Amino acid sequence: MPNLHSYRETTMLILQLAKAAICKPGGQFVGVQRGVPRTGNPNLVLFNDPMTGTTLPLAVNNKHFTVQRVQAKIEHSRHRLAESRRGGY
Repeated sequence: MPNLHSYRETTMLILQLAKAAICKPGGQFVGVQRGVPRTGNPNLVLFNDPMTGTTLPLAVNNKHFTVQRVQAKIEHSRHRLAESRRGGY
């Protein structure tokens, strides 16, 4: 089945690119949570921030899945954790 083979190859390539984008800023790839796009719930790539011990989601949508988006998500999570420890949240 050429279509199934092509789908698998594309999926594997997307996962490899996502893993690379996550690892570069220090994250750890966890997996993919399938969404239901017709209801507005996109697929999510899940990754851990080893510094805070949190698992973070990043939607896979029309925007590109980039190192910068992963880094921003990690930094935001670290900021929120620091604020909560100071009693700011």
